[in-house]
Amino acid sequence: MAVTVGPSGKQLDFSYQARNTLAMLNELGRLLINVCNIVPAGIVCFFPSYEYEKLVFQHLERSGVIAKVALKKKIFREPKKASNVDEVLSEYSTTINGSKCTQDKNSCNGALLFSVVGGKLSEGLNFSDDLGRCVILVGLPYPNMKSPELQEKINYLNTKKPGSGKLHYENLCMKAVNQSIGRAVRHKDDYSTVLLLDQRYSQPHIQAALPSWIRPSVQTQVKFGPMLGQLVKRGVALGGGGGAGDVPLPITKTCHTHFHSRDGAENKRRVTGLYVNRVTAPWRMAELSAEHGWGRSLPPFTTISQYYTPPRTGPSR
Repeated sequence: MAVTVGPSGKQLDFSYQARNTLAMLNELGRLLINVCNIVPAGIVCFFPSYEYEKLVFQHLERSGVIAKVALKKKIFREPKKASNVDEVLSEYSTTINGSKCTQDKNSCNGALLFSVVGGKLSEGLNFSDDLGRCVILVGLPYPNMKSPELQEKINYLNTKKPGSGKLHYENLCMKAVNQSIGRAVRHKDDYSTVLLLDQRYSQPHIQAALPSWIRPSVQTQVKFGPMLGQLVKRGVALGGGGGAGDVPLPITKTCHTHFHSRDGAENKRRVTGLYVNRVTAPWRMAELSAEHGWGRSLPPFTTISQYYTPPRTGPSR
């Protein structure tokens, strides 16, 4: 899914000029909290560079986002030293394989891995099955235009054919994007959701450069609430369609507002795994209700002991 807006409704712009702004860093933090609350098992989040990954992590740590995410996921970071990669991957895999989502637990466990496009984990390593139920790409990883080698290459191509240098530059970016996407879905029964975070991913020429096997299922999400709804609807959030069976998604007591499900009398007094809190209030109830057929909201902080498993629709491939 091409995700063009964040939880508070701001346009997602992770271009080099805008990605370091407080607005974008905060929006990314809110998004990670929401996605980690819904998707079990492994989530891999790719950043365009080690420097930006470090900047984002430091901000999320200072703002308390890391602490909130850690309630749901154990957090790992791609090491710069190649000698440490195996250790990180082994612990990441062990954490996911040992985690379960059951009714007697207060959260769906798993892990979140911060990685780098073009780094050690985006090329040659696989995040199949539960190791990568969701892949997040933050922005478009364009190479450094200040590189003398790249400048020479672009100038040379432009002398051969005007405009071919720019095309080469864009192709380098999309090749890196496609390599990262391909780390998750590794066999015919595998499934994953790919979240492309940047308004530029909605552009037709960008989507045309995505892998052929993913293009037919790409959706452009211009509202944040329906995007989260799609995670559940596709079955990714609950392991539907992937052989893991329907697993109830627990509701925690930190929920500010729950929504009823009106899919049938049996589920009328049950709730979905989505919720609105002070961070995600801008979703707007009317939009969610129209999109998913939800009814009125329950009073804040209502204690609920039942669980709702949406119908298995199967994930998109």
